[in-house]
Amino acid sequence: TKTHDYVIERDTTIHIYAINTETRCQKDDSISISSKKHPDLMLQLDDYVCFGTSANFASTLNDNDSTKFYWYKGTDVSITADKVGKEWTTEPLTTESWFHVQARKKYKIATCTSDTTFRVQTLQLPNIKIEQGNNAPACESQEITLTASGGDKYAWDTKDTTLTDSNNADITFTPTKNGEKHILLGGKYYNNYGKTCYNTDSTAITLYNLPNFTIEGPTDTCQNTHIALTGKSTENLSYLWTDTLGNPISSLKSHTFLITKDTTVKLIASNALKCSNSKTYSVKMHKYPEIQLDTITENVCKGAKGLIRVSNTESDVTKVAYQWSDWGEQGAILNRDSITPTVPKQTQYTVTASNIYNNNGVSCPRSYKY
Repeated sequence: TKTHDYVIERDTTIHIYAINTETRCQKDDSISISSKKHPDLMLQLDDYVCFGTSANFASTLNDNDSTKFYWYKGTDVSITADKVGKEWTTEPLTTESWFHVQARKKYKIATCTSDTTFRVQTLQLPNIKIEQGNNAPACESQEITLTASGGDKYAWDTKDTTLTDSNNADITFTPTKNGEKHILLGGKYYNNYGKTCYNTDSTAITLYNLPNFTIEGPTDTCQNTHIALTGKSTENLSYLWTDTLGNPISSLKSHTFLITKDTTVKLIASNALKCSNSKTYSVKMHKYPEIQLDTITENVCKGAKGLIRVSNTESDVTKVAYQWSDWGEQGAILNRDSITPTVPKQTQYTVTASNIYNNNGVSCPRSYKY
C-alpha cells in the first residue's frame, strides 16, 4: 500500500520498495524514526477531601520543567485547562468530582502526552456542638462550663483552622459580659481515609446580673446585747444567713443575733434566675467598764464636803467617760473619776461609766451607786 500506520515502540528504521507494475522496475528507500517516551506523571493526588475544602494535586516529576501539566475539572481536554503547572489547588469541593491531568513533553517534531482521569470524593464534616454545662445561662462573676461534642479533638477560641493533638472537650471560665461569644473548633479523624475533617460551632453567653442588696444594722454594740441585721433590696430575693464557715443560721430576711464577741456573718441572696450573691457583715463588740471604788468619805458633818473616787479595772477599756448624779440636787458632773460634793444630808450618789470610742455612738454605759 501507498501508506501504512506503524506503532513505534523503539527507535526504528522503515524500508519502502516502489515497483513499477508495467516495467517491473523498482527502487527502495528508508527512513529512521526516533522513538520518544511518553512523559511520566508521578502524581500525588487527594482522593478524599473534607466537605467545603480544596483538593491538592501535584506531580513530583523532575525533568527541568520540560514536561507541562494541564489540569482539568472534568474529562474534556479540548477546553482550556483550569490550571497549567506541576501543582493545582482546586476551589472548595462540596460534591464528588472527576478530574483529568495531561502531561505534555514537546520534542523537535512531536509532542508526547500521558493522561489519567481520577475521582475525588468528599467526606462529611463532623457535627461539632457546644453544650452549656453548669450554671448556664451564666450568672455574673460565676464560673460556667462549656462542653464540646461530635469530634475527637477540640480547641476553643482559636483563629487557627487545624488542630494539634489537643483534646479539650471542656472549658471552664468566668464570663465578663453579656453576649460574650465563644468559638469551638472540632476535628474528627476518619481512619479509613486518613483524613481529619474540621467544623466549628459558636455560642453567645447570656449573662445575668447578680442580686443587688445591702445589709442594714449596727456595726458596733455592747457585750451580750441583741442586734437585728436585715437584708435590703428592691428585688424579690430569698435570703440565707450563715456563719463564716457556711453553717446555716436563718433563712429569714432579718435575724436577731446575740453578740458575745466580735462577730462576722454572711448573707447569701438569690433571685428567681438562681443567681446568688453574698456579703459579709462584721459587728464589733465593746466591753463595759468595770468600776471599783478607790476612796469614799462615808461620814461627814452636815454641809461639809465628802470625797468619792473610782477607777476602771477593765483592761480592754482604755478610756472612760464618767457622769455623776446626786438625784438632781447639784446637777451632773461629766468626765471626772472623783467628786467632792457638799453633803447636806445623807445622800446616795450615782456614777455612770461609759467607754469612749469612735464607734458610731456606742458607749456601753454601766452605773454604780455610792
